[in-house]
Amino acid sequence: MPLIKSKSKVAFGKNVATEIKAGKPQKQAVAIAYSEKRAAKKTGGVLTTKTRKSLPKSEFGLPGERKYPMPDRAHAGNAKARASQEVKAGKLSKSSEAKIDAKANKILAKKTGGKITKIAGW
Repeated sequence: MPLIKSKSKVAFGKNVATEIKAGKPQKQAVAIAYSEKRAAKKTGGVLTTKTRKSLPKSEFGLPGERKYPMPDRAHAGNAKARASQEVKAGKLSKSSEAKIDAKANKILAKKTGGKITKIAGW
């Protein structure tokens, strides 16, 4: 199974589990998972098709449709902005926007110690 290139703790844990399942020692599995995490940081949050497909449903704003992926803080902020645009265009319901905002706010709050701060450009 391919490893997930993401900075999230969930992805890191899944990468460690995948490597251990593949028969690697725990220390080596952790080192490989850290390597994937560093690679995700270097790419600046780029989400490839392969990586998006490997994300669990729980990392999407609308898990049933696998829309609005939120593997990290940058994608969470982007999902909120895109959902707002879709509501204004009449392509998304207010209730779906509320679900996406709630999920994004959880991710944004985790990274800032419980406070949701503005991201530059919002």
